[in-house]
Amino acid sequence: MEGGRMLAVHSRTGSKSGRERRRPAAGGRLALLRVSRARLPGALSLVAVGLLLTACSLSYEGAKGQANGRANQKQAALTFLSDYPNPAVESITFTQEGSVGGAGFWAANAIVTIDGRTYDAILGPDRRASSSNPLPRFDPDAPAPTDVTVNYSDDTSEVVL
Repeated sequence: MEGGRMLAVHSRTGSKSGRERRRPAAGGRLALLRVSRARLPGALSLVAVGLLLTACSLSYEGAKGQANGRANQKQAALTFLSDYPNPAVESITFTQEGSVGGAGFWAANAIVTIDGRTYDAILGPDRRASSSNPLPRFDPDAPAPTDVTVNYSDDTSEVVL
């Protein structure tokens, strides 16, 4: 109670609610701003260094990932063809570089062309990472596919098998 009136006091800030409020001390809030402004150049340079390191790291990972991505794509295509030796497979086109998913396996989206029709697939060098739309059945005694074109995500291609 203050002067016959009851006032609520904020538990964290200690400020009073009601008609009568105390003014902040002369240096209270302004001193905080002065301290913050004094540290601002140091904080900005720290943020700038962090951004520079992140950009360099992403650039390095991107360059390293392209080399690994193409090698992984080729291995994924060969794994797919060994698991699904349909002689009507014409081409495999990777639509993205690929990445390691939540299960811990590298995989990339691809479009597989079989006998003129396209099928969406997710292919990886590890058989557990691969999946696709239902693929057409074929005679298991038919000869294995030959001359399958693999189109990589970096716009290069080669004929495998």
